[in-house]
Amino acid sequence: MTVIPAASVPADDVVGSVGIVVKQTFSFGSADDPFLLENRQAMPRVDVAYETYGQLNARRDNVILALHGLTGSSHAAGKYAPQNRSVGYWDGLIGPGKVFDTDRFFVVAANSLGGCRGTTGPLSLDPTTGKPYGLRFPIITIRDMVRVQARLLDHLGIEKVRLVTGGSMGGMQALEWAVTFPDPRSRRRPDCDFGPLFARGASLSTRSPAAPSAWTPGGGRAITTILPTAARMPGWHWREWWGRSLTFPTR
Repeated sequence: MTVIPAASVPADDVVGSVGIVVKQTFSFGSADDPFLLENRQAMPRVDVAYETYGQLNARRDNVILALHGLTGSSHAAGKYAPQNRSVGYWDGLIGPGKVFDTDRFFVVAANSLGGCRGTTGPLSLDPTTGKPYGLRFPIITIRDMVRVQARLLDHLGIEKVRLVTGGSMGGMQALEWAVTFPDPRSRRRPDCDFGPLFARGASLSTRSPAAPSAWTPGGGRAITTILPTAARMPGWHWREWWGRSLTFPTR
């Protein structure tokens, strides 16, 4: 395992800011002890990019796990350098005196498996070939992402989280945390999330990341080509191709 030490330097000139932050990396897995996905595929090595804000208390029970949406990263708050013009995606929520008060809570934000923002994804090198995974990257699930996050928390010595929260795909992960790791002492808050995923959304979430050019410079053009096509197609078409039914019908 590899850990890059982090530091968080308060920025006195910005009220409520967590200041300058450093991205950290935790790695696990090997050829002899790979990470086994839900579909039984094995990943010899998984790198997890993450950031932390605030201080972990002596009881190690003041933890909030913040999870990002489909195209997000581990950069949830603060800046990497004073001259940076942009801040983390939830900078308005994370910091001293804010909703997720870093004077009280220790916030952990990780890049999800497959995210390509420091965490292993299609852009990463496949240890078995020495080349980027590309389209050979395994099919992963929300539960796989959650299990990777659990490995990160184990590494940090955290056995309990006060809150798991996220928007969009992060909300889906928060819901999965409640299913995979149920703990009545913890709370899961899916912000701006959805329960059933409609057929059109399921299609786009499956097809868009699979465009090979999506992982190259300017690759966003491949996805913008798909979106207008989806907008013009009738709803019945999407339901026929991508509609879902309950595996266990309700009584």
